[in-house]
Amino acid sequence: MALEENYQAVIFEIEQFIKRSKSAADGMLAFIDDANKADNGNIILTLQNDVADIGADDSVNIKTLDTNKTYSAQIVQKIGGQLEAHIEEGVTEPITGKVLVFTEDNTYILKQLEWLVNQIKADNIDQSMKNRLKILFERKEQCYDLEASADIIGSLNREQSDAVQKSIHAEHFYLIIGPPGTGKTYVIEELIRQYHKKKKKILITAFTNLAVDNIIDRISKEDKYKIVRVGSPNSISPAVQKYTINSLMQNHELYNQMKTLKERFQALCEYVDELEKIHSKMEEDVEKFRENMLILISKKEECEKDKAILEGELGLNHMESDAPSPENEYRMMDIDSKNRLELCRNILKCEKIESQIPEETELQSDIIANAKLKRRIAFRRFFSFTKKQKNALSEMRQNHSKMENHIQMVNELKAERASLKGEIEALSIKIYKDKPGDPFVDSLNAEIDAFQYIYKKYKTSLSEYEITSSENTVRKVLQGVYKSKISLLDGRINMHVSEVGRIGAESEILKCKQATIKQQIYSSKMDGGSIYKNIQNYKDRIAKALVNEADVIGTTVISSCNKDLRSTNFDVMVMDEASQVASYFALLPISKSNKFILVGDNKQLQPIEDDLISKKLNESIFNSMLEKYPNDSTMLTTQHRMNENIAQISNKLFYGGKMLTAENISRATLNLSGRTSDPIVNPENAVILIDTGGSGYYEDEVGRSCSNQKEAEAVADIVQRFSECGIEGKSMGVISPYAKHCEKIRHILASNSSDEIEVNTVHKFQGKEKELIILSFAKSKFQLKENALRFLENQTLINVAITRAKKKLVIIGDFGTLKRSQLLNAMYNEIGHGNILSYKVLSEPRRGLEEEAPDPSNFDERMGLIDKEQE
Repeated sequence: MALEENYQAVIFEIEQFIKRSKSAADGMLAFIDDANKADNGNIILTLQNDVADIGADDSVNIKTLDTNKTYSAQIVQKIGGQLEAHIEEGVTEPITGKVLVFTEDNTYILKQLEWLVNQIKADNIDQSMKNRLKILFERKEQCYDLEASADIIGSLNREQSDAVQKSIHAEHFYLIIGPPGTGKTYVIEELIRQYHKKKKKILITAFTNLAVDNIIDRISKEDKYKIVRVGSPNSISPAVQKYTINSLMQNHELYNQMKTLKERFQALCEYVDELEKIHSKMEEDVEKFRENMLILISKKEECEKDKAILEGELGLNHMESDAPSPENEYRMMDIDSKNRLELCRNILKCEKIESQIPEETELQSDIIANAKLKRRIAFRRFFSFTKKQKNALSEMRQNHSKMENHIQMVNELKAERASLKGEIEALSIKIYKDKPGDPFVDSLNAEIDAFQYIYKKYKTSLSEYEITSSENTVRKVLQGVYKSKISLLDGRINMHVSEVGRIGAESEILKCKQATIKQQIYSSKMDGGSIYKNIQNYKDRIAKALVNEADVIGTTVISSCNKDLRSTNFDVMVMDEASQVASYFALLPISKSNKFILVGDNKQLQPIEDDLISKKLNESIFNSMLEKYPNDSTMLTTQHRMNENIAQISNKLFYGGKMLTAENISRATLNLSGRTSDPIVNPENAVILIDTGGSGYYEDEVGRSCSNQKEAEAVADIVQRFSECGIEGKSMGVISPYAKHCEKIRHILASNSSDEIEVNTVHKFQGKEKELIILSFAKSKFQLKENALRFLENQTLINVAITRAKKKLVIIGDFGTLKRSQLLNAMYNEIGHGNILSYKVLSEPRRGLEEEAPDPSNFDERMGLIDKEQE
């Protein structure tokens, strides 16, 4: 379709905003290793920085930095700094390397906005949506069905009832202006009741999870609604967790089937973990085999070098001799030499057996691994259904048999080794009789000694031979010695060669086992992937059924485009905190609803400005609509939260005196556990302003933020005063416009064991209330920069800050600085001098509870009033 001229420019701007936002979006940097990629679609992402606010069931987008592709995924689990994610669709190639992870708070919403804009441009929208676009971006008058019935409960006041009636009568939309404490939640509750009676499907949405949860918690008191709370479970309050899809699905008829699959999946994951540990241990063993083989090869080469040297010497001494050989007499005389040679042989044999026996730790590891393999075989018998799985089971049984044989062979070698050691010990005792010696060297020396003995004995009978003949005989004997040494070296070389061969064979067997284990891991992961997909299918089916059956669905504006709500449309949408929702942002829930009711306050917090979009589209949907359709709104004017003295400040500064205070709350004061003369704590003064001007409580400017050490200490002192008078920490709240100042106050309170007191910025306190609020401004300078002044001139910020208090509001700051703001100067004047204390009151000793009431005659003196001329 040709877009309507009036909102063609708007749609174009949103398109440009999406493009700019995509390029500027900040994601969490993560890394995916090849080894951490599962073939079933699940991947393990190692985050560069641990992120606390992301967990199981969160939807994310994963963007690869090398290929620039984006994949939708769901977090399966978070363990430390790692995320296991399931890629939902579109995987055509392995995902590895550096990636950016975007939560649904950033890219997901851009993706949905992009989809919506494309639908509008393609004219793929119904007439109802076209009407809503005209309402939002043009001006379209609507009709009111005054005959529509509404049996409204009697507890609502006139404006509240009027807001409900007109919301029901309105054809397309309605606006409800709800200043602080005016009971807008009661109105929303009644709207839900009315539309439920009309069998309408209702979407409850708000800017924050807290606001959504408050509404769900209230309506859940009536057991007539089918409620579903959509969103990340990590962000939903415990009180309404039972309405999340994860909780509700446990009662669904398909849940047991999904639970069975989950148990199988968990068992399979544990099995894979065990296999991977075994595989890792095998990797270590293969590496040890390789190292041992290199050592043995080195020893073999050393023996070969020694052998070559001896063979060279043997060649020099080699000659034929006709001299008579004394060999027979030599052997007969040196019986001891035989024993020594036998001892050498036994030692060599024992060494060879020793080399074939693995270390005891390795043997025990093999025995344990074999036992585990036996248990796994038993386990696989129940989970082997396919031919592929049965083949794997058969291969596991063969490996088990081989390992049994290996263990038996080792035990036999150990027995033979024990026998040889006995023989060696007996010969050693016989030869050495507990004296030290080297059998190899001693056996050779014994032969030489025997020869020398024979030579000396027959020396006289050899005189007739030539000297050369004698030398030949000596050489011949030496040749025998060298040959014996060479024989010993050959034995050692052969032993090393044999050991190298054995280790090589065992290494190959281990590698085969590794390959088998790796195949089992792969097969198990494939099976796990299939099971996981089935689990996800069950989850999606159950979620869809729960959403379809629900009367009321609660979600934040961001999560209104959650995958569980993609194909769901609503008869009516009620948006709380609508003044905090930007116009372009509100398109998401509005596009899913035939009618929408916006509840907000144009005098309270507005959307946080986004520099990537125009001021007009960044304006809140509530303010934009209220400016365009002032007659399609009702303002709630009776507040039920604050003491009238607190409410009066907000009323005069922001609401033009239109606000009223309910009689039952107008005089509400703190309930102290006794009486006190402390002017700060005095419950009769609902508003107290402590001016620190001239005290030297100067700020510590930190970048664009601000903190003030002395003022933070003063806040802690004020908290202590109220604590001593019986006010519990959970009833107190501390607000500051600056996050750094909040951090400083928290630190001081924590050191004073007052950490249960909530300390936060104004934005974090939106939608909350406390019996006592301490508002600390922190700013204290001779001059205010333009941006600081603009910040303190923000009416919505100041309005929210002062209206969080129910019974007591304590404001502290340097008003010599702060009154440069026209708004804060007006607030100062509205509070009045009778409620303003000098900083000197902070240096006075704290006055605890008294038995008697203080004398009112000197109350002004104790208040330490500031002389206006000294300001």
